[in-house]
Amino acid sequence: MFVLQAQGLTKIYGSRGQVATRAVDNLSLEVERGEFLGIMGPSGSGKTTLLNLLATIDQPTAGTVIIEGRNTATLRNDELALFRRRRLGFIFQDYNLLDSLTIRENIALPLVLDRRPPAAIRARVEEVARQLGLTGILDKYPYEVSGGQQQRTAAARAIVHEPAIVLADEPTGNLDSRSARDLMEVLTLLNQNGATIVMVTHDPFAASFCRRILFIRDGRIYSELRRGESRPAFFQRILDALALIGGETDESVAVGGA
Repeated sequence: MFVLQAQGLTKIYGSRGQVATRAVDNLSLEVERGEFLGIMGPSGSGKTTLLNLLATIDQPTAGTVIIEGRNTATLRNDELALFRRRRLGFIFQDYNLLDSLTIRENIALPLVLDRRPPAAIRARVEEVARQLGLTGILDKYPYEVSGGQQQRTAAARAIVHEPAIVLADEPTGNLDSRSARDLMEVLTLLNQNGATIVMVTHDPFAASFCRRILFIRDGRIYSELRRGESRPAFFQRILDALALIGGETDESVAVGGA
């Protein structure tokens, strides 16, 4: 069953008198429930624009995004905001935690906004915290914990309301190699427990934890890899694929290893 379908997505930027930029060009894809999909490509390839379209944060110039069978283009602004809050989870590179709230309160935020009963909120937050190894820091504030713990908190907040899909934008971008590995192992665990994850990354090490990779070039799908072997072998295949399309690599390849 497909939890997400994109059909003929196109996004054109540019105002009158300027040359139009086609950031995403008639792109279609499907994501099955329980998938862990990575999206990679060179700088300017359109991968972040694509993620924003799939997340309904940005609107396409043409094409449709269908999530759990619902065409998001048919939703009014208030309906779309509610749908996004309830059915999507987000993990950003810069964590996006609220410093005025404790780790516990940050994780609980989607449930509080949805007016869930306090007892149910407490139970669910503690369940997710145990799952992600955050129990010991629930009463601390984001500025009192490490970057890796902050990003795991962001992951907990993204899945606490059991969304249809989790969308991650460069989630390891601000982490050292050990914290990046820890986070990817957490995302793998979440995926094994049923979470559907779509992740944009330029980091081959992070991408090697995915089960499938789409490589984007000039706003179109250039190629695809499926992981059918060990993660280190998949890591090498990702490096080879990036070399063909001019994809970015960085220090994390050397320090993170496979």
